[in-house]
Amino acid sequence: MKIFDRAQAALPRHGLWPGFAFYLFLSAFFFLNATAQETKPLINSTLKGTISDALTGEKLIGASILIQGTTHTATSDRVGAFNFVTGQKFPYTLIIKYIGYKTKTLVVDGSPVNVKLEPETNQLQDLVVVGYGAQDRKTLTSSVATISGKQIEDIPVAGVDQMLQGQASGVLVSSNTSVPGSGIFIRVRGSSSINASNDPLYVVDGVFLNNRTLQSISTGGQQTSPIADLNPGDIESIEILKDANATAIYGSRGANGVVLISTKRGKLNRKPKVDIGYYKGVSQAIKFWPTISGQGEGILQNETWLNDGGAFEKRPFRPKAAGGLGLPEEQETIDRVGLIFQNAPTDNVDLSVAGGNEKTTYYLGGNYYSQDAIVKPDRFQRASFRINLGQQFNEKTKIGVSVNLVSTNRNMTPNNNVPNGTVNGALYTPVYLPLYNPDGSYARPS
Repeated sequence: MKIFDRAQAALPRHGLWPGFAFYLFLSAFFFLNATAQETKPLINSTLKGTISDALTGEKLIGASILIQGTTHTATSDRVGAFNFVTGQKFPYTLIIKYIGYKTKTLVVDGSPVNVKLEPETNQLQDLVVVGYGAQDRKTLTSSVATISGKQIEDIPVAGVDQMLQGQASGVLVSSNTSVPGSGIFIRVRGSSSINASNDPLYVVDGVFLNNRTLQSISTGGQQTSPIADLNPGDIESIEILKDANATAIYGSRGANGVVLISTKRGKLNRKPKVDIGYYKGVSQAIKFWPTISGQGEGILQNETWLNDGGAFEKRPFRPKAAGGLGLPEEQETIDRVGLIFQNAPTDNVDLSVAGGNEKTTYYLGGNYYSQDAIVKPDRFQRASFRINLGQQFNEKTKIGVSVNLVSTNRNMTPNNNVPNGTVNGALYTPVYLPLYNPDGSYARPS
């Protein structure tokens, strides 16, 4: 009671509990603050070390050091030194990263530690095709994206244009349809023209390739792609020129960017190397539109007729003896959606031989590709054969011959989004209609 009386005397006159609660809050705050100040961080190890170049011994500034499996990171200072104070116990794994150097993983069991990073020089030594010649990556100043054949050799697509999707920055590759062998939308650094074409220029082994459709009949928006005639298995590398370097070499034709495609060739003094590849796949639709039954459609159409003020004796689905289509329960159900979709197979076979002697190189490659679409009857088939021969006369004289024979077969229907497309035709045709009319033609709503 005495403590309570003292507190009451110290509180304002307008109430007891607000003031009392305020004093309790202050007491709890100072107590928690004092407790927090007494809490010390847990330290199980201290690690010191330096990061340097493995070849020159130069200290590396700004290298990132991370303890694997944690968020503990440190950065090397101006003399390449770093310091870790952590709750982790020895031993633990360090991951050291620095731009231009190979990432290094190191298990440490004590301090100090000296880490030497090896320069990443492979990319700088690569030759990059930039037009009518090649340059070292380290001397290249223009914007060029390089895609090696190993990056794309395992991508199961019909054409080279589809293989570019997601492989290079600043290059947009998209497909407006799933029909095999159809045209692909490619833009290098966006669209640059309103009226003219925005497609890039394709150059295969120094030869311009037509990138416009050759079809002369309308397929309701579907376009074929001449680029799909190339066998992806023959590709050695792809370079994409994205800036003024393209127009400086190819003029206005390179204003939308240039895609340089180099095919595989043999090498001097190499034994014959035989590569055989085969893959098979199946595509299928994961979801279908539910369709009404013939009986249900007959009932709904009769209700629609009556709701619109039609006479009952003139309803569409009435006994055939009375001139109708038959009673609703007499109607059959034809699932056209299920009939046009299929489990679409894909087959690809590649066979190549490459090699050379002291002066002659050769590459022979054959391919057969077949892909059915999930919607019948779209299909794409390609058979190709390529010969690349090279003859080295001396250090400055070399002659090469490239021959590519291709035969493609495309079975295409109008775009499925247009009214006369296959999918829309299956969806909007009444399910009670038979597949064929008495004269053998397909039954259609109109």
